[in-house]
Amino acid sequence: MAFVASTPLQARLLLDLSNASLLSLLMASERNASSLAAELAVDVRKVHYKLTRLCEGGLIGVTREEKRAGRPVKYYEAFDRAYHVPFSLTDAATLRELLGALYTPFSSGALDSMASGLARREAHTLSLTLNQNGLLQLGFDARPSETHFSTWGAFALTDEQAVTLRARLFALYEEYRALSPREGARSYFVGLTITPGELQS
Repeated sequence: MAFVASTPLQARLLLDLSNASLLSLLMASERNASSLAAELAVDVRKVHYKLTRLCEGGLIGVTREEKRAGRPVKYYEAFDRAYHVPFSLTDAATLRELLGALYTPFSSGALDSMASGLARREAHTLSLTLNQNGLLQLGFDARPSETHFSTWGAFALTDEQAVTLRARLFALYEEYRALSPREGARSYFVGLTITPGELQS
């Protein structure tokens, strides 16, 4: 049975994306502040602050203390492997506002990265062309990038085609999300979306 947030503080802490990486590690197994700092590559003081906040919010707890010279080392663990946040506890007035708050950090970061990449490749002109399938394609006159790609479109799909595409996108997402970080790896924004809708004319 999943942990269900019962206070606005718990909701804010759970929806704060800056807590996500730390909380996910504690949902997997107990850890101390030093090991968390090493895994997340952040200052241990920042980890201590987040641990204190999550403990005060009643989302994680101290499982044991390991004695050593000076202060004992505390080990922390999440109270569950799943957390639910009732919409009524969030600060959002609508579901769209809540989705915006969750997605905007990713979309904004991705746009910043794409814009700086285009600037480095001296892209100054937006081109509208027909591709080989006779569909309108928008793009900049920049040199192609081997690591950057972004596109949006509105397709006419049957329900069966939409179900198939959704399954393929989800499988692709799960495949790459499950990869173990390799030496030299860096962070990338990856967004996959399919939803019914039309562009406003």
